[in-house]
Amino acid sequence: MLKAIWKNPTKKGTHAYRVKGTVSEIEEFIENNGDQTIFEDDDESKPLFFTRRLTKEGPLVWNEENQRYDIEITFESAVLMSAAAAAYASTSTSTSKSEKEEEGDDEDAAIEPAPKKKKSVLKR
Repeated sequence: MLKAIWKNPTKKGTHAYRVKGTVSEIEEFIENNGDQTIFEDDDESKPLFFTRRLTKEGPLVWNEENQRYDIEITFESAVLMSAAAAAYASTSTSTSKSEKEEEGDDEDAAIEPAPKKKKSVLKR
């Protein structure tokens, strides 16, 4: 079975995967990808697969509708991506405590001075 194994992220926000499989599977991958095929270390026996999906590894399957290969995401990777997306979304949209307090401030509210602190001196 044709498999993609994560290699590294690219500068454009996609992820590069090494394509692993039998000789005939790799030849079929190269044939279907055509001139868009990029090889690792310029070695024509080591094609790379690129996608924005992130997973450690997964099977590559031919998508007849889109006429391209897709990587199947494992359940574990889907859960991790969902958790990361939720964590990222909560940090980018959350407001700090001071911002929330400022939103609730009334411009006409009276300002009360803070109580003075008593100095304590220890005597011996």
